Amino acid sequence: MNNLSFGDVVQKLQEDYADLQKYDLTVQKQFVSKTGRKYNTFLVDAPDSPYGIFVAKSFWHENQNLDDEVRIMNFLSDKEVFVPKLLFPYKAGNTFIVMEYIKGTDAAELLQNPEHALNAFRSIGTSLSKVYEVSVPAFNKFWENDPTVWSEYVQEKFDERLTKAIDKDLWDQIRSIYQKGTEVIAEDAKSGSVLIHRDIYADNFIIEESTGRAILIDFAMARGGRPFYDLAKFYIIDLARHSEGQNAFLEGLNIAERSEANFYMLRSYILIELLGMINFYMSINQTEPLKHAQTCLRELVTEKGSFHELVKAYVT
Repeated sequence: MNNLSFGDVVQKLQEDYADLQKYDLTVQKQFVSKTGRKYNTFLVDAPDSPYGIFVAKSFWHENQNLDDEVRIMNFLSDKEVFVPKLLFPYKAGNTFIVMEYIKGTDAAELLQNPEHALNAFRSIGTSLSKVYEVSVPAFNKFWENDPTVWSEYVQEKFDERLTKAIDKDLWDQIRSIYQKGTEVIAEDAKSGSVLIHRDIYADNFIIEESTGRAILIDFAMARGGRPFYDLAKFYIIDLARHSEGQNAFLEGLNIAERSEANFYMLRSYILIELLGMINFYMSINQTEPLKHAQTCLRELVTEKGSFHELVKAYVT
């Protein structure tokens, strides 16, 4: 549901939630990514209500819905995790979910500031450590008691992403590096399934003004899995550009020994994420992020360059 006007937002909110019909709502802004992409997420003010300023989030495409995100947010409502709270019960078919507004600064902005970057990295790590303490009963769609075997799920992701979009000169090295992590991945899965977000990068964290906590948002893709799988995108998008933050991030995370075995597992997961990114960015013709992902992939598999050194530094 794209191209909503501010008037449409108010109308839909008051259709979805009868209590909001009592108040004059003002849409203050639509959220926009740093690349200029508009989200169907809005900052709304209801000044004479108990809710004050809140966030209203809708889906983007007609074939999407909010059910999975609401399910995860409700599941986390009594957990010790740093996430926004829903303000109203959601009903299937609603256009919006309504959640509390977190007053703070986008983590991506703070990572650009040397004075605040290390604290932001540490806070992000701490926030994720809370998420990975949340056990779930199964891998993948855990609310369906999905029978997924984690190592098979990971292998399937690798196989489907090694496509003709990937430089064939690298295929043998890609397979070799991935294979070195498979045994550790299978062993790690014996520890059971925990909640993973599957879209971890700085844009999905808000550093709360009053506490300095990193509040994690956007749970539409969350599933059951293993923590290291979740870290790959953060390495590629954020740590690749701010490698000085790795130690602070891992200090906050504090979920596993920085061992050689875990390095192999992390590297395999990063490899899978890079393959997925290259296929995706090529399909939508996004040149700059595609070049970044291709560079990271080449450096990772040839074991040369700054991205290889970043990942290697996990164990040094």
